[in-house]
Amino acid sequence: MSQDPAEPSSAFSPPHAPTPEFQRDFQRAIEDWAAATKGKDPEAAQAAAIQALALAAEEAERNRSPTILLQQKADELESQGKWPEAEGTRRQVLSLAESEGNPGISAKAQLDLAQHLRMRGRMQEALDGVAAAVDLARSSGISTLLAMMLDARGGLLLEANRAAEALGSFDEAMSATDPELGVSMRARIHAARARCYVMLGEEAKAEEDLKACREYLDGIVIGVFPGPISLKCRWLEASAALAASRRDFAKAIEAIEQALRWWQQLEGATAQVARARLLSKMADYCNQAGDERRARSARDEQATLWSRLGLESV
Repeated sequence: MSQDPAEPSSAFSPPHAPTPEFQRDFQRAIEDWAAATKGKDPEAAQAAAIQALALAAEEAERNRSPTILLQQKADELESQGKWPEAEGTRRQVLSLAESEGNPGISAKAQLDLAQHLRMRGRMQEALDGVAAAVDLARSSGISTLLAMMLDARGGLLLEANRAAEALGSFDEAMSATDPELGVSMRARIHAARARCYVMLGEEAKAEEDLKACREYLDGIVIGVFPGPISLKCRWLEASAALAASRRDFAKAIEAIEQALRWWQQLEGATAQVARARLLSKMADYCNQAGDERRARSARDEQATLWSRLGLESV
């Protein structure tokens, strides 16, 4: 089974069968979105995206399962800075998922908990959790799910400065992704691998991956979906890393500024933590460029974000 997780659809079955009307209307909205995206019609693409999201939200409200309710509660608690309570809720979701005996659902719950721990700076626990998610994804037999979990594992390893291990995880994720149906996932992996190659001093390979990701980005309308926005930010961050490795700090700073603006369009703790971490890179690049004033400004903004989130700098 192969499916592109960055498109407005889900790799997991809903708790109850959706109505025929929902299936028809949602499919039509997705087709409209795809056609407008390929035709580079931003207004039509955004209208179709909003319609698809509204339909999905309405269906989720009609068919809310205990797991979905707990996931929503955990999201809300994180946004409110109630991190211990959110962790407890994430663990409830995992226990409930495990009781259902579905490895795919359990893998997603493990990943959500791992990402929560990552946001709190508990990196080894997060790595252990995502490793468990990878094992569950393997046992599910769903190639798309395995690619998602390997991509997440690679991201955590990259954050831990373990570039060679991260590269191995991204390479396996690429192998698990269908070249035709998983184009957006492959683009995400290209961008992430570029950062690995920069860290490993292989700039030519980094350029190749950045080019492959950029070709995909040039062919879509970003719209309002978190998936395409986070992909754009991943590409910008990798581009900044390559520019910085070449001492072109002006270009690196410009790329980070663009990524910060994109992340600002999204709500929730994940997007805010991403912004805080990018501000750290901004401060570093500004320092290396000799612009101490901008570096201080970035650090101050980062400190404000961490405080608002109820987190320490991690």
